[in-house]
Amino acid sequence: GYLSMIVKLLKEIKPDYLAFCYDRPEPSFRKDIYPEYKANRSEMPEDLAPQIPYIKQLTEALGIPAFEMQGFEADDLIGTFAVMGEKHNLDVVIVSGDKDFSQLINDHIIMYDTMKDTRFTVEKVVEKWGVEPKYFIDYLALTGDSSDNIPGVRGVGPKGAQKLINEFHTVEEIYKRIDDVKNPSLKNKLLESQEMAMLSKKLVTIETDVKVDIGINDLKMRERKTEELEKLLEELEFQSFKKNLVSLDQSQ
Repeated sequence: GYLSMIVKLLKEIKPDYLAFCYDRPEPSFRKDIYPEYKANRSEMPEDLAPQIPYIKQLTEALGIPAFEMQGFEADDLIGTFAVMGEKHNLDVVIVSGDKDFSQLINDHIIMYDTMKDTRFTVEKVVEKWGVEPKYFIDYLALTGDSSDNIPGVRGVGPKGAQKLINEFHTVEEIYKRIDDVKNPSLKNKLLESQEMAMLSKKLVTIETDVKVDIGINDLKMRERKTEELEKLLEELEFQSFKKNLVSLDQSQ
């Protein structure tokens, strides 16, 4: 499960800097601009919720810095730290399977989906969605995102969105040059959903400059708290996890 993934990461990637980011219980700024945001989202997988306090304790004992911030989602902190890492010439790996992070991918930032064991690079994003990472928010603004309850443009699917983005690049440009959209029914759909497209773009945009009082050194891996770890592992009876940790020590 989740814990073995953490060990796998420590072993395989051996990061010098690592941050865990959590959502806050209160709604983020996105709820203020669109009350229906994530309205149909089930809170979190049932097997994961009870693990969270333990994951927080374990990451703490493993020396992994963790952050959350009121008014923002974990994604915004991840975006902010990713860009911070890039500015410090680090190779950044976002560990997630959430396609929204595709917007942050460039030559220095990749996304690693541990569940599917897939690394998303610029090429991989283009191959999978047919648009460049830098226009991914525009693509999502058109297609919407049902998992986050983001409306998009009614009647425009992935293929249509791909074509539009490759021709116009951004949502703003589409509307600026709406008369260049030759298909009358498509043009109509776009005009009918103009407000929703703009709103959707705002909602899917991951913030990359959250005002955090955190510098790159705060993201450095810290000393492991061995006693605390031992105690936690006893309590949780994570024998296999323990074996993994022992092998982690041997591989370092």
